[in-house]
Amino acid sequence: MIRRESILRIFLLLVFFLCGCSHFRMLPYLFDSDPSEEEVKRQNAVVRGRGLFHEFCGSCHTLFHGPPRRAHYKGTVPPPSLALIAKEKSINIFVARTAIGKGAGMIGFEDTLSEREMWDIAHFVYEQKDLQ
Repeated sequence: MIRRESILRIFLLLVFFLCGCSHFRMLPYLFDSDPSEEEVKRQNAVVRGRGLFHEFCGSCHTLFHGPPRRAHYKGTVPPPSLALIAKEKSINIFVARTAIGKGAGMIGFEDTLSEREMWDIAHFVYEQKDLQ
C-alpha cells in the first residue's frame, strides 16, 4: 500500500514538473536525502555573502544591469555589474580583485574583509550570475 508521504512527494514532483519550476535543486530534499557537507557550506557562504555584498559592494556596484548606485557617477563610467564580471572571470580572479582592487575607483578590501568574507561575497555573486 502506498504511504501518504509517498503520495505527497509524487504530487509535489508533478507540480514542479507541470509548472516548469526551475528550482529542481529542492528535489533531493523531497526524498529525505541530506545535502552534502560541501553543499551546506556553500549555501551558508551564499547567505553570509548576501549581507556582506549589500554592506560593502552594493553602495557602488549593482548585481545586475541597472542604473549606478551613486549619483556622482553621472558623466563617468559607472562600476560594472558584478554578475557580468562573474560571467567573464573566474571566482579566483574575483576574490583577488576584491582584495587588491581594480582600477582607479575600486579600492581593495584586504584590510577590511577577511579572506573568508571575500569568498562569501564571491559565492553569493556567482550564485546570482545565472539569474541575470
